[in-house]
Amino acid sequence: MRLSLKRKAYIVVALMMLAVVASSMALGQSYFGAERNRVLDARRRGAGDSAADLDQLLTRGLDRLKTVAALPALAYGMQLQERSREERQIPAWTTLHYLFFESDVFTGGVVLVNRDGMILWSEPSDISRIDTPYESWPLVRTRLDRAPDAGDGIVVQRAGADPQVLVAVALFDQENERVGVLVGAIPTSNPAVAHALSRGLPSSGGASHLVDADGSVVASTDKARSGQRLPYWKGSAEKAAAEVGSRASEAGELLVATSAVPAAGWSLVTEERAADALADLGRLSVELWVGRIVFTLIMVGILLFVVTSFTRPVEALTAAAQGIRAGDLHTEFRLDRSDELGVLAEALHDMTTSLRHQAAELERTGELAEAASRAKTEFLAKVSHEIRTPMNGVLGMTELLLGTSLSSTQRQFAATIQRSANSLLGLINDLLDFSKIEAGKVELERVSFSLRDVVNDVLEMLRESAESKGLRLMSTLPADGRHGVWGDVVRVRQVLTNLTSNAIKFTAHGQVHVRVTMTDESEATCQVRFEVQDTGIGIDAANRERVFQPFVQTDSSTTRLYGGTGLGLAITRELTEQMGGTCGVESEPGKGSTFWFQLPFERAALDGVVAAEVEPSAVAPEKQVVEGLGHRILLVEDNPINTMLAKVMLRNLGCTVRTAGNGLQALDVLSSESFDVVLMDLQMPEMGGEDATRELRRREGGLARVPVIALTASALPGDTENCLAAGMDGLITKPYTQAQLRAIIEQWAPARTA
Repeated sequence: MRLSLKRKAYIVVALMMLAVVASSMALGQSYFGAERNRVLDARRRGAGDSAADLDQLLTRGLDRLKTVAALPALAYGMQLQERSREERQIPAWTTLHYLFFESDVFTGGVVLVNRDGMILWSEPSDISRIDTPYESWPLVRTRLDRAPDAGDGIVVQRAGADPQVLVAVALFDQENERVGVLVGAIPTSNPAVAHALSRGLPSSGGASHLVDADGSVVASTDKARSGQRLPYWKGSAEKAAAEVGSRASEAGELLVATSAVPAAGWSLVTEERAADALADLGRLSVELWVGRIVFTLIMVGILLFVVTSFTRPVEALTAAAQGIRAGDLHTEFRLDRSDELGVLAEALHDMTTSLRHQAAELERTGELAEAASRAKTEFLAKVSHEIRTPMNGVLGMTELLLGTSLSSTQRQFAATIQRSANSLLGLINDLLDFSKIEAGKVELERVSFSLRDVVNDVLEMLRESAESKGLRLMSTLPADGRHGVWGDVVRVRQVLTNLTSNAIKFTAHGQVHVRVTMTDESEATCQVRFEVQDTGIGIDAANRERVFQPFVQTDSSTTRLYGGTGLGLAITRELTEQMGGTCGVESEPGKGSTFWFQLPFERAALDGVVAAEVEPSAVAPEKQVVEGLGHRILLVEDNPINTMLAKVMLRNLGCTVRTAGNGLQALDVLSSESFDVVLMDLQMPEMGGEDATRELRRREGGLARVPVIALTASALPGDTENCLAAGMDGLITKPYTQAQLRAIIEQWAPARTA
């Protein structure tokens, strides 16, 4: 596919824009990814910092408890378990007071518990609690039982109305038996815990949780979440570094950061709605898209301006060149530029100016040639009209004469007159056909017809000529009987008649065989090949193509011996080609010739009968008995000879005849009398046939319509259309025979019974 320069430029612009958009999208995506990573890193750092603070808080508590557990005073207090509360409280108070007041960790108090879970000492000091069961002992003991070697301390959660984190260190005797536990309580409301949790709180809101290994919330910035289990929890963090990811929840997608708290084996979890966390990224994405669109539009505008400034003058030059190719040489084109395009435009302008002058000269020459051709055609048509008018009388009277009783000599003279007149008429017809073809005024018809009927009609028409030379006339058609086709039956018959009459003319003895075959057949179409084979003089190879040229025969001796103008085969080739076919000849001198033509047809649904050989029949009788028609005929004719001829023929046909000399007389007669048919000449004085018919149709007013048949000797193109447009029903061309006259009368007014 050829692409215009403008389209190519637009394709280049489109590719450049795709590259720009792709690069801007890549840069935007990279920037967007960097911003997203920055947000995630901020959440990761927040969770890590918060987890580090909590881990440091718990580690300090454990270290403090382990330090106190190693004090001798605490060991001495353990040895006084059997003494009174007051005696035991003195060393315990000293130890625990030191522990309590020296630390901001255990704001929930510290207790010393024996192996049975009984409180030995407590801080803040509360004598009423001594020797009472420690309420969190089952929780602490269970945790200690899981880790028997708990000298380094443990961390457990105590849920309830006041959630606490319990830090416990086991006490062992010399036999490494556990004799007690030192437990410190860190309330979740401890300012240090609250500060650590809030440090990891996302800036967009959300919550920060301290979560145990089972996913239960130990402490949270959202008090309502304490003691609940995180629905998306899959296990405690194993790495010290924080991890960030998305989690689904009932509230929607959450952005969750998790970091380990190694001192307790727990995790610090921060969560917030992903939409809130990435809100800035959403705005950033919109800004990036807006920026891309604005940048793209600016680039498109710049590139289109550059492309248009180049392609617009090129398009103008192209349009001017196409106009010149189409024949428009009046395009004024100038470019106000000094570059190469301006120089090209100036050259194009000079060229069109020169071409206009040449075209004007050619147009004048063409008009002269067309006028000459038109004058030739009109001259031939007028000559034909003037010849056909007396020829109608000659042939008509000869036909009537041959229908009377004549001696053999008289009949021979009359037949000679008829043959000579028919030859002259054939010459006139050939000249007119050739003139129409040369002027391009041949119009083809499309009707359904039978190939068999065409062949039989041609052979029947030429039978007498063949019999007079003792020739055998034969035909062969396709055996399947499918002879119906769509086409111009008149032109097909004319071409076949030309070839067959030529074969008879140039054959002295033997036969003429007309053969019809079909090729490339389908249900809808077919190719039909007509062949006319004779046993005549033949044609040498040098003259086979020349015979299809106008006014050309093989040599002058042929013209002297056989006569003719050399137009028949030229007309045959032109008509064949106009019908979409081809024609040619195969011949050898002395062995005869086979002229052929091949035409494409569409099939028509007609009944087909296999054609047989046309055998010679008996000579027609000299006088035929004609059945009377019994019609009243108005004959409108200004030529006395043609009037007399038509009256005799019509009376022979059993018709009553009334005459009129022109159109006005005919209208007067028609106003007072009725007729079955009006035979109307076209060219008459005062009022011609077409004007008279128009006036007649106007007077009839669409009521009873008398058939009007034109009698014309004219052969100008469009005569038939003009007659029908004037209101006539049919047309018969002079010279005509009595049989032709009978046929057209019967067509428009069937015969009456007596």
